Amino acid sequence: AMGMHVDAVRRTVGKAALGQGQGQGQGRGGDGTVAIHGQDDLDELLPAADVVVVCLPGTPATNNLLSEREIRMLKQGAVVVNIGRGPVIDENALFEALSDGHLGGAGLDVWYNYPMLPGNRVDSIQPANRPFHTLPNLVMSPHCGQSSTSKARDRVRELVSMLTSYATTGELPNYFDLDAGY
Repeated sequence: AMGMHVDAVRRTVGKAALGQGQGQGQGRGGDGTVAIHGQDDLDELLPAADVVVVCLPGTPATNNLLSEREIRMLKQGAVVVNIGRGPVIDENALFEALSDGHLGGAGLDVWYNYPMLPGNRVDSIQPANRPFHTLPNLVMSPHCGQSSTSKARDRVRELVSMLTSYATTGELPNYFDLDAGY
């Protein structure tokens, strides 16, 4: 990964995502490996991070996971990218850290307000309660970061793989836990 070191944070440290992780504490040294950590390690990891990429689902357990405290733990000039769900990062804290220059920048492909939420009218919804569009150090996209020219083909391949797995083992590889919300 271009000589960089990646620290991944998961709920369950013992399982590597898709078999790619190296295990907790391994992978230091910029050799392109991935170290897997639990959420308890965030206080150690955030101050060392140059870039934080958030790709978490929106659940009660992840809401404001990056609050003002965690954002201020990031080093001056760090960059935050959110491709998961908006409310994982505290909206006001993110806006303030971008406004006052603590964060060097951010990229947001997810938002805090969506027209499909109960009580929201399509013609009156702004993506956030703060004027993120006024910030020069923010790249905004309309929740389309997952789009690609091969998306439909990839989805069909994944569906075939899932159905094949279920037919042969009786188990789905991408289990959705209704209680956890993902």
